Order: sequence, then C-alpha cells, then structure tokens
Amino acid sequence: MGQEEYRELSTFLARFISRLRTLRGVEGLCLTGICLILLFSLGLAVQEIKALFPYAPLLYSFLAAVLLLSIVGWTLFRWSRRVPQEWAALYIEKICPHLRNNLINSLQLYPQIAEEKQSRAVSPSMVLALLRVTQKQLRALRVEELINARQVKAETRLLGILTIPVLIIILFNPSSVGDTFGLLLNPLKDLPPSQTSIELTPKGIRVARGSTVTVQATASGAIPKSMELILWSREEGVSEERLPMEALGAGKFSATIQELQKSLHYRALAGPFSSPSYTIESVDPPEIGNLRITLYPPHYTGLPTQTIQGGNVEGIKGSTLRLEATSSKEVARGKILLDEGRELPLKINGRTLQGSLVLLQSQRYQILVEDALGFRNSPISYEIRVRPDGFPVVEILRPTEELEINGDETL
Repeated sequence: MGQEEYRELSTFLARFISRLRTLRGVEGLCLTGICLILLFSLGLAVQEIKALFPYAPLLYSFLAAVLLLSIVGWTLFRWSRRVPQEWAALYIEKICPHLRNNLINSLQLYPQIAEEKQSRAVSPSMVLALLRVTQKQLRALRVEELINARQVKAETRLLGILTIPVLIIILFNPSSVGDTFGLLLNPLKDLPPSQTSIELTPKGIRVARGSTVTVQATASGAIPKSMELILWSREEGVSEERLPMEALGAGKFSATIQELQKSLHYRALAGPFSSPSYTIESVDPPEIGNLRITLYPPHYTGLPTQTIQGGNVEGIKGSTLRLEATSSKEVARGKILLDEGRELPLKINGRTLQGSLVLLQSQRYQILVEDALGFRNSPISYEIRVRPDGFPVVEILRPTEELEINGDETL
C-alpha cells in the first residue's frame, strides 16, 4: 500500500535529476566553447606581438591550459557527481514553498513504514495520507518549470554570437587555426634561444707566407653583440692573441689577419660560447734565384757566346737565349710569360729550371712557377732588347790621301 504513490514520487525526482544533469552538461559545453573562441581570438593577438615579446606564447599556453582544464574539470565534476534524491527534494521545496516539506518527509518516512519492523513513532496512515497529498502536488508541477534554463540559453546565444566573427576570420585566413594551435602545442618555439652556435669560414686553410687572411663567423641561436677571434700557435712561451671581430649584421662577424708569417690555430669566441678550432697553415711560396742567361749570337756574325747574370739581356736579332734558374723549392710546373699572352714551357730538373727562346723582337718576360700545393711565386718582369743586324761596312785604312799613278804601280 502506497507503493504506487512512492514510485511516482521517485520517478518525478529521477526526471528532475536527469534534466538537471543535462542542463549542467550543456552549460559546461557552452562555457568550454566560449573559452575556446576567446582563446582563439587571444591567440591571433599573441601572433602579432610575439616578435616584440617572445614570452607571450608561453604565457598564452599556460593561461589556455589553466582555463581549459578548469572549465572542463568543473563541467565533468558537476555532470558526473551523483545527485541524491533528498537533495533534489529539498531543492524543489525551496523553489515551491507550498510543498511545506511534504516531498522530503514522504521520501524519508515511507521507507520506514515499508520495512517489516515498523516504528511505533511513525503512523502508517498519516504517511500514506502525506504521500497522496504530495502525489497530487507533484502532478501539478512540471519538471521543465522547476529548473531555470535562462542562463543556459543566454550562454548558448553568446556562443553563437562569438562564433560568427571567428568563422569569418577562418574563412579568409584558414592558416590562423593551425597557427593558434601551434602556439598551444609548441609554446617554447618562439622563446629567444639561450645557446649560441658559431660557424667559421674558412674551416682551415693553407696560404702563402705573408698573405692577408679574412676569417668570417656566422652566429645562430642567441646572436651576440660582439665576438673575438682567438689566435695561438704551438710554440712555447707564446700567448694567444685576441682580435675583435667586426659586426656585419645578421649574426655575421669578420676579422682580418694581416701578413701572416707563421702557422696559427684559430677559433671564434662569444662569451661562454666558442666555435671549433681550425688551423691556418703558412707555406713558403717558391722563389726564383740564380738567374743566368747564355746568349748565342748568329753564327755568321762570328761574335762570341755571352753569359749574363740576371734577367735583362740585349742581343742581335736572331740570337738564341738559353735561360737557367734555381727555385727555392721543388716545383710542379713552370713557364716563361711573354708579351701578347704567349707562353714557353720550362724544363724542370729537381729545383733547376731551363728554357730557351730566339730573339726576334724587343719585349718583356716573366718566369712563373707553381709548387705541388698550387702556390706560385711573385714573378719579376725582365726586359729583352733586340738590336737589328746592319749591312757590312768597309773602311779604307790606307792610303789615307789621294795619289796620282802612271798605271804600272802596285797599290
């Protein structure tokens, strides 16, 4: 007896609780959507200011994570939390004062009289009468009217209003979605780097002794304001030398070593960061010495052979010039450079160089040699002067005066 009334009461409360949980879930989804739209709009602003404030993406990601976790956690907690029927009954009685605690009393008293052992303090007839009265009161109520959905509707309208401009932005700039999510997923990407990487050019080189060498450094990561070029050698008692490097902009620096006389090791230094070490090897280029010229005049002239020390020579046209010189080191190739771009090869025998040419015209020449490493000498320009071979000249030595003869004298 009274079971139908109590079942109807329990069903009413269950419907109430179900609607309450549904509205709570919808409210949480609306708030989550509003939060996402606001974070998306904030992300567009962060994209514009991150160049001026590199820490903005990190702060944005932290704020977004806190807000989303808070709202989603709050929504899941309210939606999944068990709502007791007693709480629902008290909530309904608070909204409907005319129930006068009938709902909560019926909910609590009927289980007592339904048990086998009834309490003498509770009158079953009064409880049943209370159930019937409560049943009539609940039939006059509607679950939809007990729960105010105005706040959920307002949040839904706000979500719709905010969605329209966001859709317009995405329509005209689809990449904005990926850029904003990129800020959330990789907030450290735009942080200023704390490490400096230095790359040098050249990475080790051989140069002729006395050459000028320019070393360039390119910094990446945290770009330093200044940089030094450190030079040192393996010689004992020689301290390292520091050359300030000129800033060229865009992380590039340059330093010039004038008239390098010995092999050096070098690296670039910017604060605690250093480049790898490399070596500049100073190599002596070949040099030409002991230049000797043997001049062979044409045979018909009867003139003797001449030997000349040095490179400048003067001879009769048609003479043969034989050149011989010594190199300061072994060379791989050598040649004589003449005017008008003409070249004559030199014969190489160890450090001895030999070559020959015929004097046909006045001109200048140079001796150019190259060693196995590709280093060349600094050629000196020499002069060849050619004298033309004139016609024979006859001179009468005697008699030196005019004579009168009869015709039978011998002169």
